[in-house]
Amino acid sequence: MTVLPAPPIADIDLRYFSTVEIDPAVMRSDAMLALSGDAFKAQTLLILAAWREFPAGSIPAGELELAHLAGVDHDGHALWGRVRSEILPLWQLCNNDRLYFEPACDAIEAAHERLKTTRMTSTARKARSRMVAELRDIGVSVSDAELAKHIDVLIAGLRARAGDGGALKGPHRRQVLIQLASEAGLLRQERGDLRPGSHGFQELGVVMPKRA
Repeated sequence: MTVLPAPPIADIDLRYFSTVEIDPAVMRSDAMLALSGDAFKAQTLLILAAWREFPAGSIPAGELELAHLAGVDHDGHALWGRVRSEILPLWQLCNNDRLYFEPACDAIEAAHERLKTTRMTSTARKARSRMVAELRDIGVSVSDAELAKHIDVLIAGLRARAGDGGALKGPHRRQVLIQLASEAGLLRQERGDLRPGSHGFQELGVVMPKRA
């Protein structure tokens, strides 16, 4: 009994990735250039399809599905038989019953890493935007440039105060943010009392410790 290998890459989902990237070196490899015109076209379509399949980099092994993804009519068409015999040796059947084209796997893994970075960057940008809005709401009036110097520290402070209980919400989050902004020197000090802009801490329901 033949033991099939594990997939060459981990399960990756690129179905919503905005682009498909094909390495010219892969497309101009000896194996690709040795294909007939019809087989080269079919192989190119299969590589493109593999980016949008799940797991990325793989295609189903069923004959009808393969012919459809390769753009070749399967039913009673001699062309599929000829094309199939040329392109299938370029694909590896793995133990998840899917075919993988290993030369494309490096580009797929690289695209996945960029996608993760983009998602993390987007999340961080939203967190900063929310923080700026909240700071303005409690009365922080320093310039945007000055505020930007403190954003990451304040976000980290909120996360630290939340601990294992998840994100702070509602009045508790507001109170903690006021305290953090005060500690960072972002709230104005007027008539001997720290005030978040034009609002006093007492008005906001925050009890500040008395100075010695």
